Amino acid sequence: MRQLYLAAHDGALDAAIDTVISLDAATRHRLHRVLRLKVGTEVLVTDGRGGQRGCRWTGESLVALTETRRYQRGTGRVEIAAGLVKGARWDTLIEKCAEIGVDRIVPLALDRSVVRVAGGRASDKRERWQDLAVAALEQCGRTWITEVAGVESLAEWLGHEPHGSLRCYGEEAGGGPPLSDLLGGFAGPGVAIAIGPEGGFSDAER
Repeated sequence: MRQLYLAAHDGALDAAIDTVISLDAATRHRLHRVLRLKVGTEVLVTDGRGGQRGCRWTGESLVALTETRRYQRGTGRVEIAAGLVKGARWDTLIEKCAEIGVDRIVPLALDRSVVRVAGGRASDKRERWQDLAVAALEQCGRTWITEVAGVESLAEWLGHEPHGSLRCYGEEAGGGPPLSDLLGGFAGPGVAIAIGPEGGFSDAER
């Protein structure tokens, strides 16, 4: 059954069974013209915050069919901070991270990054990247959405209070402990992993 993300419609998952859930024009257009849902199609609706319920598309609105189920978020939060890469590989990174349940993705502008995003273009890119995470959520059926942050430098990222108490980075030259060893027995609230761009981290960044 197809899943839809309707975070913009607060209360849609709190309404009683058989309630008609009104939709804005943009959402109606997407369901009718983009997804081409047939009248009477049953779908799952999620708010991206753990809630999910069954609904039926009427052609103009949704009708609540089932009670809302609430799924708890996993106990360990995962953040991936990745150096921007060219082309479809970045899109694929977002999609796959969202599908496996990464909580947050931070695009990094690093010394060896070929891709540079700044100004108004950065805002447009972030919106598009978040849309990719939404599409992945709908595709895989998860109920907790992956947040895509704005582009940051490595210094900016390191300056934030981490979501988890463990931070590590991938070293293409090897020599470090395997990630499985770092996580073995780790009982903190989460982990943040930094990944370099095509050319890896510079000596200064290491």
